[in-house]
Amino acid sequence: MGQLSSLKIHRETVDYGDQQFTVRAITTSDLLTVVAERGAELSMTFAKVYEEAQKRDGPVTSATIRKLIMDAAGEFPDIAACIIASAADDYTPEGILNAKQLPFPVQTDAIEKIFHATFRSEAEVKKLMESLTRMVVATSGALVGMDLNLPTGIGESADK
Repeated sequence: MGQLSSLKIHRETVDYGDQQFTVRAITTSDLLTVVAERGAELSMTFAKVYEEAQKRDGPVTSATIRKLIMDAAGEFPDIAACIIASAADDYTPEGILNAKQLPFPVQTDAIEKIFHATFRSEAEVKKLMESLTRMVVATSGALVGMDLNLPTGIGESADK
């Protein structure tokens, strides 16, 4: 047995009344899965976190990013549900729906635990900000370069 196959992935327990579920750190695979299904919404979420972080005075700390992610989760609940379902290893339509229907304090607890599992140091938060910068720039460039060929009017005027 190889080293990776015997590795125990760290998980945090989230309480929901008399029930529990566990979450782990978000991986590249998790993000790519969410991007494939909800890329535009995820990009807007990252852009919002990035934009708000840039407005802050002083260094961007893990506490700052955590607060910004929590604010974004309230604004983009479908992304929050996808992240929770991914970290709970239940990225299925039912898992996402259940994550979306959890009470806000339980969602907040889950996201905070996912954040702590994913970013264990300020250096990792700095890497996140660098990644967000690259993602926002790449997404912005892709959106600017898109020719949507949309009609410019409504009704009959759009047909002309």
